[in-house]
Amino acid sequence: MKQIHVDNGQIGGVIQVVIQSMFLCNFITFVNTTLTVYNQFLKNYISLYTGILLICFASALWWGVYDIVTFPSMLQYGNRQAWVHESPIKKEFERLNQKIDKLNTEIQNYQEG
Repeated sequence: MKQIHVDNGQIGGVIQVVIQSMFLCNFITFVNTTLTVYNQFLKNYISLYTGILLICFASALWWGVYDIVTFPSMLQYGNRQAWVHESPIKKEFERLNQKIDKLNTEIQNYQEG
């Protein structure tokens, strides 16, 4: 399926901003859910200080996974999609490869004849 180019990337840029914003909203939801779970279930078993430390540790782990795994994976996926779906660089490489193949054929014909 050929990709349709309707703009210069503004739609994709807006989508990326929304995705990044949703990550922040997901983080806030994560903290709120963790605090609710602490308040409803864990406050009888662990102290508030320990609960805050656990929430801070879980938050740092959340950001670490995002920075180390999720964000690079999103970049790699976006780059791969841009390459597969008719990237201008890919077209240029294909054109150059065709010229090189043509020159190689001419050189072989010249050497034989």
